[in-house]
Amino acid sequence: MSSMVAMPPMPASDRWLRWHAADGSVVPTGAERAERERARAERLAAQLRALGVEPDESGS
Repeated sequence: MSSMVAMPPMPASDRWLRWHAADGSVVPTGAERAERERARAERLAAQLRALGVEPDESGS
């Protein structure tokens, strides 16, 4: 016989529903995608600075 431990109910704010792609990989949330893009932009800016190019912060 297995023993089960009762867990207290979780508040709704602590529950997460995650989407998965057909291959089983987790689909990133909007915040995760934004953070990944921000990090990518920082890496690219650092590469430009290493080449002596100052990236334009205004985006134009």
